[in-house]
Amino acid sequence: MDLRVALLILALATALALSAIVGAAAGLLAWIGGSSPAKSTLQGGAALGATFALAVGLLGLLLTAFH
Repeated sequence: MDLRVALLILALATALALSAIVGAAAGLLAWIGGSSPAKSTLQGGAALGATFALAVGLLGLLLTAFH
């Protein structure tokens, strides 16, 4: 695999993981504040970000292993 492609996948996975962490923290703050619509939106965003980060990370591992 080309080094640029591997670095691009790593950067994308890192950005998505950081967005999931920030979304989870915001969801926790909304939960503490008791705001139900904001809580569900932020928790959903955190779950979606974590799922994308996992998918991109697995894609990077597969591309690295089989290329």
